[in-house]
Amino acid sequence: CTLLSDDCVSIVPGNAGVRVVPSYCGLRLYEDAISGLALSNNVSGPVAHYSAKKRLQIDSPGAGGELWLQQLYVLGESSGDDNITATPLVGAELLTELIKASFLLDVRDSELGSEQMQALGKVANSLSAAHCLMYPRNFQLLPSVAAFLLD
Repeated sequence: CTLLSDDCVSIVPGNAGVRVVPSYCGLRLYEDAISGLALSNNVSGPVAHYSAKKRLQIDSPGAGGELWLQQLYVLGESSGDDNITATPLVGAELLTELIKASFLLDVRDSELGSEQMQALGKVANSLSAAHCLMYPRNFQLLPSVAAFLLD
């Protein structure tokens, strides 16, 4: 697995598929996440004076070439146990999840909103697979989550 961005990527539909464009080549994490993920050696400093988060730099593969989205996993609510599940997302359910995860700078711009809805429809129709991933929020179980995704 390769980390692409902190919390935001652009997904751009096209004739060849869906392109992924990372927006921020780094991480901003709290100390528990840094230690839980064993990333203490990657800390480059604080995010800002008003935040306890630390900044971590990563080498993003998006800087050197194009990345193509093959599968999409939407993070669902944890069931509270150690089970890892992925349920397929299709049709209106997939489009709804894409809309919930999207951001529009000016919600009053109806033309831009229309363009975004059309683009999200193209993304939904272009994906080979999309799932809602539910997993335990426990750093010690992340290897199991990774194995589940890569299987």
